[in-house]
Amino acid sequence: GRQQQQQQQQQRQHSISSNLRSYAVPPSEGRDESNYRAAAEHYYKTHGVLPLPRTVHAILSLENEVDSGSGGDGSANTRSGGIPSNARNVLVIGDIHGCHDELMLLHSKAVQENNGGLPFRAVISVGDLTAKGPRSVDVIRHFRNTEGWYAVRGNNDDGALKAALGDATRSNQAKYDFVKDLTDEEVEYMAELPYTIRIHASYLERDRSAEEEEDDDEMDVRDTVIVHAGFVTGRPIEEQDVPTMILVRGLQKLRSDDDPWEFYSYTKANLVQVPKPAVGPMLWAKTWKGPERVIFGHDAPKGLQRYDGDWALGLDTSAVYGGDITRLIL
Repeated sequence: GRQQQQQQQQQRQHSISSNLRSYAVPPSEGRDESNYRAAAEHYYKTHGVLPLPRTVHAILSLENEVDSGSGGDGSANTRSGGIPSNARNVLVIGDIHGCHDELMLLHSKAVQENNGGLPFRAVISVGDLTAKGPRSVDVIRHFRNTEGWYAVRGNNDDGALKAALGDATRSNQAKYDFVKDLTDEEVEYMAELPYTIRIHASYLERDRSAEEEEDDDEMDVRDTVIVHAGFVTGRPIEEQDVPTMILVRGLQKLRSDDDPWEFYSYTKANLVQVPKPAVGPMLWAKTWKGPERVIFGHDAPKGLQRYDGDWALGLDTSAVYGGDITRLIL
């Protein structure tokens, strides 16, 4: 039954870390001594690559709803872990990039305008909490210390972590200057951000009204997966590699339409690629047909993305470039 399938999925998710490769820093970039003394710093210093988080693919389900962080509103009337018992719905937030004030305003408006003044059961970022904007440290501290707030890791978060751990090139980039103000615990928090968060369909169904339950057309039995950039279509999520999850925008088929999709890297070398791919480059989200619904960010030039069937929804609307932070209520 469904419960057994979810248990099997959890077992696969929690055992997948050993099958993923660390995202390596190119050797030419070198490493400086880091001021941090976190477990991730020791690993990085020893191996020259970022360690994988203990949980690469996290799960938000009825069974493991709350465990991380502290804070919340201090209400005594809470579920286990500190989330208020009247909390409902999930708020998903597009790329933030250190825009702390805009984040707080968006959340306040979402509570009042979209959630009847009630707190959300979970608030989830699609990644890129940090870099480029004015208050990256405050964004990290809010997510780390507020009960029920979660994030996946984006490419800029990856870069910031490398800068904090001594990467010579990134340490000298202005957008990562904020890492000097992080504590060891905050660096470790960033090192443990998962690359995906899966929301079981049953988790979302609990907030459905009686009227919605009577209308079969409103039912959506798909799991929802939050990732920063996306996936290669046709490959199970558990088999996606780290560069894909934080960087992909386009896919290609090299020889014929019968080939599997592959990551298409938007580099100058690839723009003059010879021979040209037989199919593509094509936005990965246009090709994605499940079985999971995917919510992602990363692609500010494309803005809000929505395709037939809502299999893939893109929420990066250029907040740090003068646009808005986008919210989605599940």
